[in-house]
Amino acid sequence: LSIPELHILKGKDGYETVNKDTLSESLYYKSETKKWTITADSEYKSNPAKNMFDGNKDTFWHSNYTTDGGVKPVTMPPHSITIKFNEEKVISGVRYTARNGNSRVTTADIYLSPDGSGFYKASRGSFNYSKGREHTIDFGENIKVKAVKFVSVAVEGSSYSTGAELEFK
Repeated sequence: LSIPELHILKGKDGYETVNKDTLSESLYYKSETKKWTITADSEYKSNPAKNMFDGNKDTFWHSNYTTDGGVKPVTMPPHSITIKFNEEKVISGVRYTARNGNSRVTTADIYLSPDGSGFYKASRGSFNYSKGREHTIDFGENIKVKAVKFVSVAVEGSSYSTGAELEFK
């Protein structure tokens, strides 16, 4: 990562300089995600898909589960989230973190797009929650992409999909 030097306000004493050695990679990652276009085929208005990219494992995306609070109609899985990057990225996999609670994804397909519009299926992951909330799907190689689609194929305990975080390796 190329992290620029930043100056941040430090109380009444003035500014403090922060550089790549003192700024965490996760803060940089979070600032990058704000430049991405994130859409979902289903989401509840207080749990939008963008929550999967905020660096906070306590917030989450939830597919719509009611006709009064959703921004899109209630649907059964599969559910998908599409991430379009502001520039080409090289990734070798994804890390999905499930929310605490129900409707956790047990099977997910990952689709990649080298041009930002046409997608191909790159991999499928099956998640066992007895081993924790975080699960990684490796592609086995570095791949240049302009967009990624995460598709929740099967879920645990309900017909809705959720997720706390989705990160790219």
